This record gives sequence, C-alpha cells and structure tokens, in this order.
Amino acid sequence: MNLDRIEAQIDDKILSRLILGDSLDNILKNLKRDINKFSSRKSFVFLSKKYLIKNWNLIPIRKKYTVYYVIHSSKRLDDIEWLIKNREKLPKLDNSKLFKLIQLKDRLR
Repeated sequence: MNLDRIEAQIDDKILSRLILGDSLDNILKNLKRDINKFSSRKSFVFLSKKYLIKNWNLIPIRKKYTVYYVIHSSKRLDDIEWLIKNREKLPKLDNSKLFKLIQLKDRLR
C-alpha cells in the first residue's frame, strides 16, 4: 500500500461523513478515536514523515501503514480544527466543499 492510497482512504472516509451530514465535531471525535486506536498498536512507532518516506522499502508494511495512518490522520485533525475555527469566514460553502478545498491545497504543495 502506498502513501496516496492511505491518504485517499482517510480522506474518503471524512468526505463521505461530511456528505452524509455528519457534524465536524463528530468527525473530529472519530479521527481522535482512530488515532488513539492506531497509536496503541504494537506496530506503531514514532517516525517523521520524511524518515518514513525515505526508508519506505525498508519498513515492514504493517508498521508503515500504521505510522502513516496516524501521521495523515493527525494532519486531517488539524485541518478539521482549522475548519471549525474559520467556518464563519466562508458561509457560502458547505463543509464538504471546504474539505475539498483543503485537499486541493495539499495537492498543490
């Protein structure tokens, strides 16, 4: 499994919940729960994203999946928290469109 598939899995999960009308607070709680669940696995170790990418082929698949799942989920947690704080600044867009803008910002980097 590569980085893009892990990111897509997490982002699709968030986006589908937004489309179904789930609140940002519930999505935030679910992300925190997932991060805690993956962080408590035996295959989890603290690694930086840079180190993980550089040594991708040397790390066992279960370990790299778990570590990157936590890294990307933490990033999305920060994005959702930002979205909650700045929601009033963009009243014409619904939450799913705002999340898609965040995804676009990430792709452009």
